[in-house]
Amino acid sequence: MALNEIFKKAEHLSLPVGADVPAGSPVRIGVLNGFTETPEGAGVGNVDGYASINLVGAFKVEVAGALEKGQEVFITPTNTLTTTAGTGNFSFGASLTERTATSGLAVVAVAKFGINSAATA
Repeated sequence: MALNEIFKKAEHLSLPVGADVPAGSPVRIGVLNGFTETPEGAGVGNVDGYASINLVGAFKVEVAGALEKGQEVFITPTNTLTTTAGTGNFSFGASLTERTATSGLAVVAVAKFGINSAATA
């Protein structure tokens, strides 16, 4: 039995976020992708500058661009989601929604780790 295990799954963690980030927002902390479960500074154990982050699951959020199911979704430096790969954008997850509209809500499944889209272009 490992005596140094801290988290069994490490799926829901208190991590640093920007000021006034509301619950349900997509965020990227280092290489970790997730959605805030609590607003910044709120929730059990979160001090100012931290929020509870869900690193797994699928959430209905605003995504810029038309979508196909399974399509890669990217997060921008300002923590918005888009279908556009580009400098500064990182892989965030996969769309579970299909739509032709270029904006609106979509269900996005989190990919726990994201890579810089410019590095693979």
